Amino acid sequence: MKTRRWIGLLLAICLLTGCGTGWGVENITNTELQFMEAEPVINYEVPESMPSLLVDQIGYLTDSPKVAVVKNKNLPKTFRVVNADTGKCVLEESVETSILTAGTSKIGYADFSKVTIPGNYYLECDTLGRSYSFAINDEVYWPLFQQMNGLFYGDSSIGIGWQEKNISDNTVKDQAMSVMNLLLAYEMNADFFAADEDANQIPDMLDQISTEILYLLSIQENNGSVTLDAEESIYCAAAFAKYSYQYKAFDSAIATKCLQAADSAWKYVEKSGKKIPDDVLYMAAAELYRASGSNKYREAVNTYLKNNYQTDENDSLYEFYGDVTYISTKQKVDVDVCTSIMKKIMNKAENIATELRDKPFKTLGNEEQNNTEELLWNMVELSVVDTIIANHEYDTLIENHLHYFLGVNGKAECFFQGFGEKEVAVERSINTSYRLTSECILMCGIIMK
Repeated sequence: MKTRRWIGLLLAICLLTGCGTGWGVENITNTELQFMEAEPVINYEVPESMPSLLVDQIGYLTDSPKVAVVKNKNLPKTFRVVNADTGKCVLEESVETSILTAGTSKIGYADFSKVTIPGNYYLECDTLGRSYSFAINDEVYWPLFQQMNGLFYGDSSIGIGWQEKNISDNTVKDQAMSVMNLLLAYEMNADFFAADEDANQIPDMLDQISTEILYLLSIQENNGSVTLDAEESIYCAAAFAKYSYQYKAFDSAIATKCLQAADSAWKYVEKSGKKIPDDVLYMAAAELYRASGSNKYREAVNTYLKNNYQTDENDSLYEFYGDVTYISTKQKVDVDVCTSIMKKIMNKAENIATELRDKPFKTLGNEEQNNTEELLWNMVELSVVDTIIANHEYDTLIENHLHYFLGVNGKAECFFQGFGEKEVAVERSINTSYRLTSECILMCGIIMK
């Protein structure tokens, strides 16, 4: 695993346009002048200017593909990569034109993958000016990853205590699904998350998730399942079960407690008589079966697979989680079903990849840039398949999603507060959403592994 250190440069660019006024004075009579305002009203509000060279405003890994998007009505023929510290041009290449468009603008691509020397850079063209600045090094995403962890786990050094300030503001469902995301990230990238800074021989990632698990357990223990909504309980059951088998090797007592809590939550849901969505039940049953091997949960899984399973790619988020757990378990499974699930997951990933090839920013980002959840979920699905078959194209597509969220989008906006030179509105940022933060941690883990 590559070593990582904090290198970054934030260079502000202020693009102001002039404000022109044309006043006609011919044939104006004295009478007309009397009815004119004493002082002309002029709108000095400057239209928003955006660069036409769209780059990841944090930067790029040294050995990764580096492709900026050129977006303008008239595309230039060449672009230059300039060292921001020395002002020297380090590369000049042709702009690759494309038949793709974004609104009224044409789309081109500036491939500067040849630049691998760590440093701070920007792109420029004679006709379009320059891009925002960015860094190139092997640790370029590490600060973002640290901030996401700090926001999620209340690291005081980050300046925002996410856990202390916000944990009670999120629904039990959000908290449980965040645990599911983080545990999936850990399972797919155990080596990357294996750091143990406090020397307790437990990976810090699992230590951090323990805080969230203990909080959810405290709700169940203090209030009792009968005062929790049945649907909240089923999400907790899935999270507790998933945590139990991931944590078993480090503390069997806590793992057992979590499995018992998961079983209790499932039993409460059964007694409640409340209708729970079948795909959510499937997700929880798959986790409980993997953790316990109980025939009761195996039968619940088989019932769903027989009666409700989506054989095409139109499955839900929860069915996807259940599928991944089912094909990953060491318990007894139906080999034919596993083969069918694998085929469906891989077909879906390939369909996503095919669709992304024909998009200007290589993601499904819409013009309003308000479908963050859809984009992150595409990334999760690609990440799972990439872990299974190690597809280089999927690596690039996953990284393209991060580039999109860091500035390679139609509005040149960064979706992470505290990063980049132009941020989206706070309510649309990724690191103000509990669950999206956990998916971002998963994404960064995939890219930096």
